[in-house]
Amino acid sequence: MRPGRAADSRFFFAATAAILVLAGCSWRSEPPANPLEPLPVPSPSQSLAPFLGPGPSLSWLEPTGDDGHRLVFSVLEKGAWQPPEEIARSQSMFANWADVPAVVAGSGSSWLAHWLESLGGGTYAYGVRWKEKPNAAAPWTDRGWLHDDDMSESEHGFVSWAASEEQTWAFWLDGRHQASQGAMSLRGGRLGPDGLESWSLDPRVCDCCPTDAAMTAAGPVVVYRDRSDDEVRDIASVIWADGAWSSPIRVYEDDWQIAGCPVNGPAVDAAGSTVVVAWFSAPEGKALVRTAFSTDGGRSYSTPILVDGENPFGRVDVALLDSGEALVLWLARAPEDEESSDSPRALLRLRRISPRGAAGAPLTLAQVTGSRASGVPRILVHRGDILVAWVDDRGTAELRSGRLSLDSLPRAPG
Repeated sequence: MRPGRAADSRFFFAATAAILVLAGCSWRSEPPANPLEPLPVPSPSQSLAPFLGPGPSLSWLEPTGDDGHRLVFSVLEKGAWQPPEEIARSQSMFANWADVPAVVAGSGSSWLAHWLESLGGGTYAYGVRWKEKPNAAAPWTDRGWLHDDDMSESEHGFVSWAASEEQTWAFWLDGRHQASQGAMSLRGGRLGPDGLESWSLDPRVCDCCPTDAAMTAAGPVVVYRDRSDDEVRDIASVIWADGAWSSPIRVYEDDWQIAGCPVNGPAVDAAGSTVVVAWFSAPEGKALVRTAFSTDGGRSYSTPILVDGENPFGRVDVALLDSGEALVLWLARAPEDEESSDSPRALLRLRRISPRGAAGAPLTLAQVTGSRASGVPRILVHRGDILVAWVDDRGTAELRSGRLSLDSLPRAPG
């Protein structure tokens, strides 16, 4: 299935009561006060696809009034988002709640931006275009198509990036083999002076779950939702080590067998040899959000820690702190909602997770709905502050962002 089809709703499962309750962390305990300071976003109604990037910056898509969209970004200066700068505009831009464009940091001081453009007449035939600027003050330069089969009328998207001081890497879902009854694959490439050198990293993956990537001391680590021959769709990881790509490994054996794509991808962050992954799963119909740590650069992962076992919507993001703790952002389900509701209320929640297995009390930051229009929330840690961006879809869709001090977030006990 593809994002945007009505049939996607059948893959959001009603869950039973909480499982794997964390010691010392009662989900029903009195929630702490919300310390989030609003940061108004200079965007019109019906904007979508927020992404937090370098600067810090916030990028998003907004409608142009001629059935098209434009990709813009704004830099945070003096405590406020500045007037947005346009990166790209097109009537053939593919605008979607799950497969989103981004502005990211490349190697050196460069910035990169990508977005999606239609390829032919098929609804989900689209490709990835990108631009680059050598530094924050330079203009954007168009680099064309990211992938090397630019005229293949198939799906290419769900892009993630990773960069070191010397190298920039890109990863995406690639549907070039689907026209011949093949599967969606994961591809990745390294940008160089002669263009993109790319590899097939996994020949069969979930069709439309977002990917994510981060840079370790050894090279990039990529996480994504895999797809076995018998339709087990657990979170997998590949790493670049010793000059080659590893075989995929499962971050954890959820054994979630599902007949279609849940449109709910993992998130990853890394520093040195430490990696943290957060993800949504629903084995045996029990929806949950988990996180796991790696201390060997993504070669293996710890037993996962339960973040939310009370029927969450998922749509996670994660940030790794200097302390080795992780911040997990996700959409939880409001406790009083009925499971059968067409538009159940969702809560934007943030939680501090220790690699030792403990977790701080979950902090509720905002209310949205569980519909696709609420998109995927984003988190970025910058100079002791936590920046959060999301879509408030309770009326006309509005972009929201806020800031809170890291010290205001409840710590894990012990």
